[in-house]
Formats: sequence, structure tokens, C-alpha cells
Amino acid sequence: MNTGFTISTGMDFDGDGYEDDCYTDGTGYLFFDWTGDCLATAVAGAGYDQDGECDAYTGVGCDFEAGDPEDFTSLGFTSGFYWYGWDANYSDYWTISFGDVSASQEAI
Repeated sequence: MNTGFTISTGMDFDGDGYEDDCYTDGTGYLFFDWTGDCLATAVAGAGYDQDGECDAYTGVGCDFEAGDPEDFTSLGFTSGFYWYGWDANYSDYWTISFGDVSASQEAI
């Protein structure tokens, strides 16, 4: 199976012919893209903690740690998606899983 996986930024959302640093809501974004029509089942970022920082006192945010994969199966992504809401110029090493096959790339 060839997923042809890439992570990119630099899309032109407002149609002015220039790459936009931010998504339409003003936040940073990443575009995860692949070929092969494979269902993305999980995504993990080395520094990404899907439930936020752990508060040991309340237990909020302590279910997952940075780098734990987030289940994306129910989202139904089979060829790419934008993930926005990040700080500008966010960089991390990402792994995307398609069942038992994974691909990784750094987004900078």
C-alpha cells in the first residue's frame, strides 16, 4: 500500500494568489494529505496531547500523554484534511495510521 503521505501549510484560503499563514479563523493550520483512499484511523504528534496538560489535583487532562495516538476512525478521512486551531508556525513530528500501516513526517 502506498499512502504518499505529506503534511503542508502555505495554502491560499482567501484566493489572493498568496500563501496564507493562518486558516480562515486566524489560527495556524496543517494539511494532512495522502493518496490511496485509505481510512485514517489515528494521528499522533510527538508534542501533541489530545486532552491538554494534566492537572494532577483534579485529574483533568490526565487520560492521554503527548505522543499518544488520537482515534480518527469515526471522522472518515480517506484522502486528506485540514487541522487548524494551532499557534502560528507550530511544528511537530506526526504519525498517521491507516489500520496496521503508519506513515510519519515532520511538519515545519
